[in-house]
Amino acid sequence: MRALVAAGVPSQNIYASDLKKEFWDIGHDLFLDRDTLKTKFIEADIFDEDSELKQLDGKLSIVLAQSFFHLFSWDDQVKAAKRVIKLLKREPGVMVFGRQGAMVDAGSFEHANIAQAVYWHNVESWKRLWNQVGEETGSEWRVEAELGEEDLSKRMGMGEMKLIPKGSRFMTFTIRRV
Repeated sequence: MRALVAAGVPSQNIYASDLKKEFWDIGHDLFLDRDTLKTKFIEADIFDEDSELKQLDGKLSIVLAQSFFHLFSWDDQVKAAKRVIKLLKREPGVMVFGRQGAMVDAGSFEHANIAQAVYWHNVESWKRLWNQVGEETGSEWRVEAELGEEDLSKRMGMGEMKLIPKGSRFMTFTIRRV
């Protein structure tokens, strides 16, 4: 979100959401922008249909989902994707884009900080997920994704921690409504 602002998007035109306000406060402290960033923040759980996110239903053209989907199981990613779709306008060209943890061989693994297994995609499984979401919502999505080359587990030096599986990559993606 701050990269969008740095690229010239007026911060007052951006909404941001996270599970807890404390995460937003940490960002302000890190970037020293509490007094200058005019982004509207919404504390919400993506899985709570009655959260404050509902004020944005059908109003957004673009959703940035950065380091988000890979926090959940396949089934919860489907639910989260459906909720994200509800936020978007019902017109061709609206999009979801971002970057997330991924693997050459997609699959589930037990994450050290999360109570359930999470699912990390490769390009093929990511497209499969969005095909499923499209079928279940009566919408159609064009998915573009690219798996990076760098093994994140080596770069990030996580050692024995199970935060980042061996052989992990970043995957960037753009998903557009057809």
